[in-house]
Amino acid sequence: MKVDNELAIIGSVSRKRNISKAMSFLLRNQVVPIFTVPRRPFSQASIKGNNSIFARKFWNRIDFKSVEEVDEKLEWFNLASQRYTGYQPRKSEARR
Repeated sequence: MKVDNELAIIGSVSRKRNISKAMSFLLRNQVVPIFTVPRRPFSQASIKGNNSIFARKFWNRIDFKSVEEVDEKLEWFNLASQRYTGYQPRKSEARR
């Protein structure tokens, strides 16, 4: 999985470096992270583009009333994104 070097992935900036919950989850599930080069937006175009679309078309556009609503709309957003990009999950992912 290609990931950005954001604090959610690399852990705290003000404390001793550690493995964040997000990174721990990926590693527990045998997902190999491939980090992009820090402070080089041109090398992270796909990640920055996806982050921008997510922010503009989902996170900043909807006034959520509950966590359940976030989950519901996130499922819709993810399916719409998969259809738009033509993403086909591997057979083992589709059965989950």
